[in-house]
Amino acid sequence: MDCEPFVIIDELPVEQPAINYLQFKRIVAQSVISLSEPGYPTNVYDDIQNPQRRDAVSQHLGQRFETYIYLASGAYSLGIDVWAPQKIRYADGSTASYNYSMINRRWEPNALLYKDRFGNSIPLSVTQLSEGRGGVTHRFEFPNGNATDMGSFVNALNNIGVPVTGAGNQSVTCTSTIRLTEVKVTCNRN
Repeated sequence: MDCEPFVIIDELPVEQPAINYLQFKRIVAQSVISLSEPGYPTNVYDDIQNPQRRDAVSQHLGQRFETYIYLASGAYSLGIDVWAPQKIRYADGSTASYNYSMINRRWEPNALLYKDRFGNSIPLSVTQLSEGRGGVTHRFEFPNGNATDMGSFVNALNNIGVPVTGAGNQSVTCTSTIRLTEVKVTCNRN
């Protein structure tokens, strides 16, 4: 007995708010916004340390993507995940990623995606550096011994309670250790 394959095609309706949102999301996700005007952060460290300038970025995105917010609200009400990070490039080439929070009704930075102009991720917690365990090593490079960028990076580490030793100006190496249940991170300038 020969069997013939058959295919059942069934179209499922997609609500218009979802279609509108997905079309606009594609446009938003492909754009990188460069901010270098006065009042905005000059670099990623400025974004991290100055809430007023971070608010200025949020307001700028809110004005620029007003249609996106409207469409995302419609899709969100249908239970659709509306995660659509927007990449920001600052005057020095460092980057941040902002996403619209439906709960807080504002654009907020993703703390895990802060990168300096050399592509180094900026750690904002000890857990981010240690991954919650010992034996983790991260190396952050600063080509040509850029003292200003390295100084800002070391300051960011000090702000989260991570000690930095050494006097080098090419890189920073951070290593986590665990003692009993406490995870510690120490960093050394090379």
